[in-house]
Amino acid sequence: MILEMKKHNIDILGVSETWWPDCGEFFSQNTKVYYSGNQNKHHRNGVGILMIKDITKFVTEFIPKSDRAMMVKINAKPLNINIIQVYAPTADKSDDEIKSFYAELNELMRLTKSHEINIIQGDFNAKVGKGEVNGVVGQYGLGERNDTGDRLIQFCQEYKLKTSNTMFNLPPRRLYAWKSTSETPDNIIRNQIDFILINYRFCSSSDHNLLMAKICIRLASNRKKKPSLKLNLEELRNDDIKCSLKNKINHNISSIDSRNPNNIWEQLKTTITSSSKEIYGSYRKEIKNHWMSEDIEKLINERR
Repeated sequence: MILEMKKHNIDILGVSETWWPDCGEFFSQNTKVYYSGNQNKHHRNGVGILMIKDITKFVTEFIPKSDRAMMVKINAKPLNINIIQVYAPTADKSDDEIKSFYAELNELMRLTKSHEINIIQGDFNAKVGKGEVNGVVGQYGLGERNDTGDRLIQFCQEYKLKTSNTMFNLPPRRLYAWKSTSETPDNIIRNQIDFILINYRFCSSSDHNLLMAKICIRLASNRKKKPSLKLNLEELRNDDIKCSLKNKINHNISSIDSRNPNNIWEQLKTTITSSSKEIYGSYRKEIKNHWMSEDIEKLINERR
């Protein structure tokens, strides 16, 4: 993914199907990775956003909603930017699963403002097809519209969003974003299911093939607080450490000034927190990119 960013000079890259557990953020090769997954056994689905280091200082909030949707907020001028990365259920999934996905999107959209630059990108597993839909789908869609395409169009109409990659007259070979592994010269199976959605007013500024958009915007300075470290609670499994913590807290509590009842709670909270950090420490979760090898990079280049 980082190789693709460098090759195509991309500042922000959205990724679907990361297959990573949990959620979090980490640096790798001068690139910040924000990701949102799940706790399932096989860790299927998952979404992520990769961002060059220079932009990360303008990020104000990272919201990992689920393994199908997440959002990153960026402080910019004249308007802030909200980027939502998605991986929608395929058309063969149940109606309940598709409704749940759009319910999550609605919740994220409620955290944005209509006058901000709102971008939703990723794999929608929907075909809007050929045929212009006023304000939503341009003249240059690909293929036939399906039921999930209708659902996507309805969502776009509700939030005044355009499918920006249907607005440009490109040859069909540059329109599809997915190609079937069972495709043959006599049976071409290619679909346009990845989209970049953006507000009406900003559309002009803007196994899967890479989908890109250019946004002209100026970032604004942002004084971001350093992320707080997490207490290493795993150490509490050790009985000796647990006993040490208990003795430490009891010792420090004895020095609390009980003559001032109004401050007792604050003193108690500070005592417990500082004692816990001192005994079993804290950490910041990171993921290191050990899996990438020269052989994998060679295969990526061969596929390209």
